[in-house]
Amino acid sequence: MPAELPNPSRLSATLKAVRRARGLRPPEVAQAMGLPLRSYERFEAGAGRMDWGRLQAFAQATRSDPLALFLAVVSGSPTLAVRCADHKLVSLWQMALEEFHATAGEGVKTLDAAFILDVFTGAFESLAEEIKRRQATAEAADSDPEG
Repeated sequence: MPAELPNPSRLSATLKAVRRARGLRPPEVAQAMGLPLRSYERFEAGAGRMDWGRLQAFAQATRSDPLALFLAVVSGSPTLAVRCADHKLVSLWQMALEEFHATAGEGVKTLDAAFILDVFTGAFESLAEEIKRRQATAEAADSDPEG
């Protein structure tokens, strides 16, 4: 991971979104991270030191996904970090990628980008279908008068 994260305003928006989604106040996160409140406030504002270790400490303090935090900053989408906080989707993807890399070895080089994109697209379409299924089940349960 790079020593410095890009775009301090994106970092700030992401950290605030996750902290608020978790119902935490800055003093609570600062304490959980072992930082003085002022240092945490500077970090959350994007003005402090923005290294990988701090991002991991924030993720631990907020029970969120450190890789989703990083990708949210890079992509400018704080909601990515909020939506992945509970199930750690991005970290799970990384774990699967590491396992694939270990088992496929040099064979990874033989794959082409179009095939990889098709596989990833199919996987995400499967996840989207599961979301729709769960939403339909929840709606049916909500509309069941005997429920």
